[in-house]
Amino acid sequence: MRRGSSSTSRWRAADAWREHSTAYTMAKFGMSTCVLGLSAELKSAGVAVNALWPRTTIAIAAVGNPLGGDAMIRASRTPEIMGDAAYVILTKPSRESPGQFRIDDKLLYASGVRDFDRYRVDATVPASDFLVPDDVVPPARVTLRLLARGAPLNWETRGQGGLRSMRQ
Repeated sequence: MRRGSSSTSRWRAADAWREHSTAYTMAKFGMSTCVLGLSAELKSAGVAVNALWPRTTIAIAAVGNPLGGDAMIRASRTPEIMGDAAYVILTKPSRESPGQFRIDDKLLYASGVRDFDRYRVDATVPASDFLVPDDVVPPARVTLRLLARGAPLNWETRGQGGLRSMRQ
């Protein structure tokens, strides 16, 4: 990359996101490489390989124990969101979209789901979004509390693509 290019600037801007998650970022990079490689390798056989990532933490023991206890579980979504999103991928023709990186709520929104509150563990606590970079905007009517880069940042979407963000 050329020094000062927009690609370099974008990569450097994400440093704050990666700063405290080196191991996690490396794991995501490895998974991404596997998806791209296997997708290319198996495409001619009609086998689709895709990645499905949660936007938020998912309420499982691994999140509750080391990441933040009950408070983190309450700010998480239920595992059903991943199951519903996986169902969308698995019921499409395999040749339709191999090698894709999908985020659970964006995939479900594109498939017609509009009620994301049903996936929240505690509706009074905004879901914590720190698994997806800040420039990947959530679908309409999804309120998240971004934990990346210091002070929480709330994304609140309204209507088609409308976005409001505010630091607390």
